[in-house]
Amino acid sequence: MINQHNIPEAAELFTSAFYSQRDANSPESFYTFGTNINSSDCFWKFPSASVSVKGKIINLSGNKAIADTGTTLVLVSDEVCEALYNAIPEARYSPTQQGYVFPRSTKVEDLPEFKVAIGDKQFVIQPQDLVFAPADKDNWYGGLQSRGNLPFDIFGDAFLKSVYAIWDQGNKRFGVVPKIEETQNLDPTPIA
Repeated sequence: MINQHNIPEAAELFTSAFYSQRDANSPESFYTFGTNINSSDCFWKFPSASVSVKGKIINLSGNKAIADTGTTLVLVSDEVCEALYNAIPEARYSPTQQGYVFPRSTKVEDLPEFKVAIGDKQFVIQPQDLVFAPADKDNWYGGLQSRGNLPFDIFGDAFLKSVYAIWDQGNKRFGVVPKIEETQNLDPTPIA
């Protein structure tokens, strides 16, 4: 519809809300304004100049990110990976798994609060989404991994499940609305 010019430019929106089987049936939320994007290289890049791990802010001056519905994980700098996984008992980088893992015995309440910035506001990634999948019989593969040599972060589904995302094509900005935690079922999903 946008390509056919059937929608006025100022009204071109794309929204997304990712849910997991843990979410309640009738969530309520609130609206926050978006941040301008730079689409000069075909990505909707936005400023993401900080993260926080257990309340400790890590400044990432000049850092950019994109939100991507086609990426499962959150991909960030090595500095951010190390800060997060240093806050999880017995977490480590696994050369075999080519990523960070931590024990499957880790309780959800033992996972650190982790937030990423969209513009100048930070948004939490739910602790359960710091877990991607079993790496082996003893470890989880983390939902947040290194971006390697990419010059920007990628906030994939592990982030997008915690927010409602708004791609405002008409105004060239990206916004998110946090899902209110009280409406989410945060019980861990059993893995068969």
